Amino acid sequence: MWFSPEPLLADGAGKLAFVFPGLEAEFSPRTADLAAHFGLPDREWSAADLGRHGAGLIEVGKLLNEALERIDVRPDAVSGHSIGEWTAAAVSGQISTAAMDEFLELFNADSVEVSGYVFAAVGAGADRVTPLLGDFPGVVLSHDNAPGQSVVNGPETQVDRLVEALRTRNILCQKLPFRSAFHTPAFAEGLTSIGAALGRWEVHPTRMPVWSATLHAPFPDDEDQVNHIFVRHMMEPVWFRQTVDAMYADGFRVFLQVGAGQLASLVSDNLRGRDHLAMPVNTSHRSGLDQLRRVATALWVEGAAPNLRALTAPVRTAPAAPAKPTGSTGRRGPRVKLDLGGPLVRLGPEAAGLLGLTVAPGGTVAPATARAAGNGTPAARPVGNGTPPA
Repeated sequence: MWFSPEPLLADGAGKLAFVFPGLEAEFSPRTADLAAHFGLPDREWSAADLGRHGAGLIEVGKLLNEALERIDVRPDAVSGHSIGEWTAAAVSGQISTAAMDEFLELFNADSVEVSGYVFAAVGAGADRVTPLLGDFPGVVLSHDNAPGQSVVNGPETQVDRLVEALRTRNILCQKLPFRSAFHTPAFAEGLTSIGAALGRWEVHPTRMPVWSATLHAPFPDDEDQVNHIFVRHMMEPVWFRQTVDAMYADGFRVFLQVGAGQLASLVSDNLRGRDHLAMPVNTSHRSGLDQLRRVATALWVEGAAPNLRALTAPVRTAPAAPAKPTGSTGRRGPRVKLDLGGPLVRLGPEAAGLLGLTVAPGGTVAPATARAAGNGTPAARPVGNGTPPA
């Protein structure tokens, strides 16, 4: 059951944001049924290496954005987490589709991996983690995600030491399977190939504001500034916590995670105790179409007007039943006598008992017993507690 005593989107009460996720350890989107339902292109998505993972992430975000468009769900602004900002740039019109496709051709494992550098997710906020980093040379904060989560990056040996030190303090932490240095100064090496492409992106007016997690504010309009921010974003921390807080202060109350992963839970961690809705548009434990129906239902309850009819399966017309003969289409041709291939069999009087009948004097046949119910209806089977039998 869905219920909202004060709908968050009714009569302009609040605004809707699409938030596009970045790289996560698990990448298992479910989009095949969505693509089939709406007639959108789809393929098998791979996380076999960092480059294909990132490219697949962007393509999934674009597909889900199109599915939302088909049910008349459009955001008041878009934002992204890490390289999810590139997806936001594509769907908002900030960067042309052709430029994004060209860029994704360069986005491969060789172009983004930085040898010897790894990430670790930490179950504590940046305010607790950052003061400890001085004892681990080269390790820096890469993501300030939420009051209870941050991510660090650095040389693998130093990250391993930090992980052990945090565990002795009963702080949960885990190394991530990405060998790169996104969002740190060390990624200057990775920018040798993709940095030039980022700086060449032709910036266009957007259909809605695009929020930057580098600025925790909307992108400016100036093309040179935007290109510079794209490059900065790859070498500076992701300030996601600050971005969510700033968007909430600007009136955003509903945040749709347009992609696979756990980003919606980070939004809720940041907005704990404040009225909001944060929900993934795609999840690994439910089909793509079923999850989109849940999202549409939640939005309708919150005062939006999604096109629910667009989510119903096409009505398949049952084949017409054969026409019954009428007076004008009666029997044609002569009568035909069927030959059943054998003589008629006559049963003697003693066979009547086998059929539950008795032979009365004079040779007439009568039923042996009457029906249990006088009106010809069989008596119902009694069930003691009123529950149908299994």
